[in-house]
Amino acid sequence: MYGNARLRQPDSRTLNDLRRGLTCRSGMGFDPRAGHITTVAIIVTVLSFLLSVTFTCGLVIAVAHVINRSFIAPVYDVALNLIAFVSAVGASVLLGHWPPALLSACAVVCWLILARRTYLHLRESAHTRDETR
Repeated sequence: MYGNARLRQPDSRTLNDLRRGLTCRSGMGFDPRAGHITTVAIIVTVLSFLLSVTFTCGLVIAVAHVINRSFIAPVYDVALNLIAFVSAVGASVLLGHWPPALLSACAVVCWLILARRTYLHLRESAHTRDETR
């Protein structure tokens, strides 16, 4: 049944409509033919907002840890948060979402400060332990 079916070649008007639709769906955000914002543009905006909220929360937590000078982060916490926020920076940059990328980069700086604090604490406690022996 399908073997004998002939494929119809699309005319140039159909191809141009398809190209315009693909351009619009690939991130332009505004469909000039329809005169409205596309669904993809709305999804991208919401995605960027949600990423910003997520990374803002992470940044607030990291800043709170930095301000609390008595807080010593466990090594696993520092390592995993650094991996998570560096990955978030990379993903946000690749997606072109600059506010989440900037928030994540600030969180990376905070976790580097916490990593230094943890390292110094571990070194000091090892030195104190050696003196008591």
